[in-house]
Amino acid sequence: MRKGTSFIAVMCAVLIFAVGYQAMALRSPATGTIRRSILLKFKPAATQDEIRRVLEGVKANVGSIKGTSNIIAGAQINDGTAFRYGVSMDFDGAESLAAYNRDEGHKKLHEQFVHLIEEAQITDILGH
Repeated sequence: MRKGTSFIAVMCAVLIFAVGYQAMALRSPATGTIRRSILLKFKPAATQDEIRRVLEGVKANVGSIKGTSNIIAGAQINDGTAFRYGVSMDFDGAESLAAYNRDEGHKKLHEQFVHLIEEAQITDILGH
């Protein structure tokens, strides 16, 4: 019985540490590279020309923002998803990501093309 109790105590301690570490990481300012990935599902009415203009517009806009790099925008090659297009970009840190979110060109591009998008998924991955 004592071995089982010790094992449970150790596992509880590990779980508490992991939850605390994640909570601390979420409250801490992001330092290091942040990779944003945006998966896009366009509405059926969106034409190939409109989709091309969205992807080219994103590349041009994001490329003009200081602290961004590795910008990729294109078609999805995995047939197992409803998201047929995607965009990926790296930010030097939290301030570069904030500059992107504040950028007037980014906001204008979003307003210009949001009506074409049925669904999007956005992830920001912090690299250490």
